[in-house]
Amino acid sequence: MPRCLLCYMHKGMFLIISFILLGGVFISSERFMNVENDPKAYFILISVILLLLVCSVTRNGLSGIIEALQSPEMGIGITAICLILSTYGLLQFFGIVPSRNPTFPITGKYENPAGFAAIQAAMFPFAFSICMKKEARHWVRWYTGIASLLCFLTVVLSGSRAGVLSLCTAMVIVTAFRINLLSFFKKRRWLLIPFIVG
Repeated sequence: MPRCLLCYMHKGMFLIISFILLGGVFISSERFMNVENDPKAYFILISVILLLLVCSVTRNGLSGIIEALQSPEMGIGITAICLILSTYGLLQFFGIVPSRNPTFPITGKYENPAGFAAIQAAMFPFAFSICMKKEARHWVRWYTGIASLLCFLTVVLSGSRAGVLSLCTAMVIVTAFRINLLSFFKKRRWLLIPFIVG
């Protein structure tokens, strides 16, 4: 395989993975018993199997997946999905897009806010960690900062307490790694136990 084609495959791999995640968040179909969850699960399963099959027959294909997952572009792709889902949640909150549950204002493409909050909590650390990077470009930090803020806002508005707790935990963990909290606790070990309990 020509080197330039391989380069394009590695650079474009994060788009393919982002597309799989996007489908896994938004696809729903009336043809399934569980309209919200089954189509998403089948879409992700079939897409990942096809991606692995294609990559296993191409040279350096599987290493391309690993490189794509570790690339900064992957975090930006996940942040884009997080931003789209947050915008969708806000549209539901203001009644522009109908909610899937009459009791809850924000459900995303799920039957209750738990699925919405779980997906947002899984994507939030990617956006928040890029936002905290001082070496990232100015526009990237603004973009990920806005996505993080909207993500947090929509999870709060959805009423999911577990989602809010997950986002707060993610913020503490990302911040701890950014400011090198472990070196702080090496000097003050007596503070470690109250911090973990807290």
